[in-house]
Amino acid sequence: MICARVGAVCLDRVIPSGSIRISDSDRSELLSEAEKYMNFFRDYVTEEENFLPPDNVQYTPVYRVARRTSPTNIGMYLLSCVCAAELGITDAETAETCIARTVETVKKLEKYRGNLYNWYSTENLSVLGSFVSSVDSGNFLCCMVAVRQWLLKNRNNTALAEAMEKIIAEADLKIFYNSPRNLFSTGINADTGEAAPNCYDMLMSEARMLSFFAIATGQAPKKHWQSLSRTMSRNGKYAGPVAWTGTMFEFFMPEL
Repeated sequence: MICARVGAVCLDRVIPSGSIRISDSDRSELLSEAEKYMNFFRDYVTEEENFLPPDNVQYTPVYRVARRTSPTNIGMYLLSCVCAAELGITDAETAETCIARTVETVKKLEKYRGNLYNWYSTENLSVLGSFVSSVDSGNFLCCMVAVRQWLLKNRNNTALAEAMEKIIAEADLKIFYNSPRNLFSTGINADTGEAAPNCYDMLMSEARMLSFFAIATGQAPKKHWQSLSRTMSRNGKYAGPVAWTGTMFEFFMPEL
């Protein structure tokens, strides 16, 4: 009982808030790197590619542009436009123009129950394959929500914000939910309508945004959050929940 009381007191303590200050030289270096990222988008998110970001660009041993994109790629590009404006790398008007161009393309893309397919050709907007990824849908929708909020706060483009809200509202995430397991399937084969048997079942996963958004919008019950595994592991004095592969992507991607 005494241990429980001590633990309760410790857990109830308020941790002092504070901001981390970085040196001017470090800040300048970070902004320079961020500007390089935006220059990448300026070079490759073009009218010829329907204002969609490429999945990747290979520079060696031969130069190749992967003329395909995914919902996550699109969402993160839109969010990058906002971040560039917030950091002063570009102005708000330019960011809005870039967002509007890409959203216009997204409106044209073929969808499955409102969800984007896993891959599209940036050249002709054709669907590549029949898989619809649940985690990609979650990533894309969360990015869209954040970008839309920025537009509402900083720009007077009610039409663009409404178009984004329509895309968000039409995405049906319930189709991915496996009720008996209280988990989200990894995706659906649009040709057959069958959900993949595998599910995202760990809290430390890139699918955490999907879970959070689906619960927040009433497309999944609150009990789903408790169904996500929180298996802990320890390494010396450090302890934390495990992920399937232990990558930074799984732990930090949702935090972006």
